[in-house]
Amino acid sequence: MKPLPGLLAEAVLVVAAGAALGWAGNALSPRGLRVDRDYFPRTPVPVRGATGDGAATGSHEAAADPDVAPTDATGGGSSQGTAAEDAAEDAAADAEPAQAEAFERLRARGLVPVAFEEARALYEGPLYAAGAYVFLDARHEEDHALGHIPGARVFDHYHLERYLADVLALAPGTMRMVVYCSGGDCEDSEFAAATLAGMLPDPSILRVYVGGMEEWRARGMPVETGASGSGQIEAGPR
Repeated sequence: MKPLPGLLAEAVLVVAAGAALGWAGNALSPRGLRVDRDYFPRTPVPVRGATGDGAATGSHEAAADPDVAPTDATGGGSSQGTAAEDAAEDAAADAEPAQAEAFERLRARGLVPVAFEEARALYEGPLYAAGAYVFLDARHEEDHALGHIPGARVFDHYHLERYLADVLALAPGTMRMVVYCSGGDCEDSEFAAATLAGMLPDPSILRVYVGGMEEWRARGMPVETGASGSGQIEAGPR
């Protein structure tokens, strides 16, 4: 049996070699992550006074500004006397019991969750086809290709540098940006929305569709496969 110092030295070498291989694999992988980024923001992020490098000043509470009235999903203008906070409360009341915790968590962070009925109304409304509403898929490209809300754009926040410029270019004139992921225990839509809120000129347009693709498919809604805008549409079970 080797002396204890020798065993410890070998253990250190094994750990160091494993760490080095892990770092190298992460750097070379197209799905590799950066070590200098917080991929799971939990605290409010700044949203006002954005600077040229994407930094901003102000409070994330503006994302649920009670003075900002949400636009009616059918395109009929602002809902008189209705605030984003009220919309979030109504959505929480209509949500499935299993989603209640996610609704409360999102509202506590200043993000506005939506239930299935509102997501469907936005999708089926004439303004979606006109480009006034945008759905953002917070999953990886591979999952997106297997099935997404028709027309939804990829916004994988783990690889922000690939998608941020395109998403920000869509913002001017956009009345709603709805972020979703798989649904269930998936929180990628929350992290993506929290990240994006600090970079949009008007974060009050953000919504988070809590049910995600699991609920969308289960409700028999159209699903597009391949790239966004491919036109390859299939329907889920009813």
